[in-house]
Amino acid sequence: MFYINWFALLLSAIASFGVGAIWYNEKLFGMSWKEVHGINPKPNSDGMMRTMTTGFIATLIYCFVLSIVLVKTENHTCMADGMKFGFLIGLGIAGMAIAIQYTFLNKPAKAFFIDAGYMIFISILTGGITGAFGA
Repeated sequence: MFYINWFALLLSAIASFGVGAIWYNEKLFGMSWKEVHGINPKPNSDGMMRTMTTGFIATLIYCFVLSIVLVKTENHTCMADGMKFGFLIGLGIAGMAIAIQYTFLNKPAKAFFIDAGYMIFISILTGGITGAFGA
C-alpha cells in the first residue's frame, strides 16, 4: 500500500491549474496557442464551465497519478528529487505522448513546445510539491 498526502495533491492540482491560466493567457502563449490550433481568438463562453471543470478534473487525475508514481518509486523524499522525477515524467511520458500525437496531426513545432512545455512545467511543480510534503 502507499500513502498520498491529499493536501499536497490538492495543492498540486490547484497550482497546476493556476499555471495553466497564466501559461495559456493571451499575454504569454495564449494567442500563439490559439493560432497554431486554429481556435477563434474571441473567447466563447458557451460551455466554459464544463470545459474548466473537465480540465480541473483531468489535472487532478494527472497530479494524482504522478504522485503515486513518485511515492511508489521512492522519489518523493525532498523537493529536489520530486522536481527531477517530475521533469523526467513530464518530458519522457507527457511530452512524448504529445509529440507522437502532434507528429501524426501535422501540428507545427510551436504547438508542441507550448503544450509539452506546460505539461513538463506542471510535472516539475507537482513533483516538487509532492517531494516537499514527503508524499
